[in-house]
Amino acid sequence: MPSNPEPAWGAGQRVDRQPSSLSSTGITPVIATGVFVRLLEAHFADPANIRNSQLRAFLWADSDTDIDPLTTRINILPGYKYDTRLLEQSPSVFVKRDECMAAKFNLAGKATTHLEQNGNYRGENHLRVIRGAHSILCCAKGALNSETIAEEVFYRMLEYSPVIQDDLKFGDFEVKSMAPAVKMEDDKDYFVTQVTLVWQIVHSWVLQPIAPILKKVSSSVNIL
Repeated sequence: MPSNPEPAWGAGQRVDRQPSSLSSTGITPVIATGVFVRLLEAHFADPANIRNSQLRAFLWADSDTDIDPLTTRINILPGYKYDTRLLEQSPSVFVKRDECMAAKFNLAGKATTHLEQNGNYRGENHLRVIRGAHSILCCAKGALNSETIAEEVFYRMLEYSPVIQDDLKFGDFEVKSMAPAVKMEDDKDYFVTQVTLVWQIVHSWVLQPIAPILKKVSSSVNIL
């Protein structure tokens, strides 16, 4: 079982949260994939966390436990580890990164310049808003089973969205949609239901003058 299980917070309870270690390292699209995988692992690791009683027999467990993966385990993996053979053993949840887009602020993306007290110019601070999305693909045998898992994911991520945004320093974080179940392969009864998350982060950096690029570079044209 994970060492940091999902907290049990009562309705209306005031929660004093410690900032995540990711608050200092910063979120990137790849890190966000790992964060969402870890949140789902923690949720499905304990039957007390699971809203739907029909799903409490399908627990996530790491490889160090003695839970039989053929009867009780639900696979929770990043999208690049997708393998149809996993579905033959148990339901699976895959977290896949979708497209990310960068947008400028006003003033061509420049926020401020860096000047020392003596007036020396030390570069420009640039900002971009990175908007992205992740798809949580809930796969199971049978459309109802797929939608039941997706509904569990949808409501839990929805309920925790304010905490996820605040603790992990997303500029914005929303649970956008839950799609209907879609059959995965014509010759098999496996279905996938997609839950879509959208998020926003701010990326900043400083451009410093290091060398006079292209300064005093001459060119000539030879006419034959």
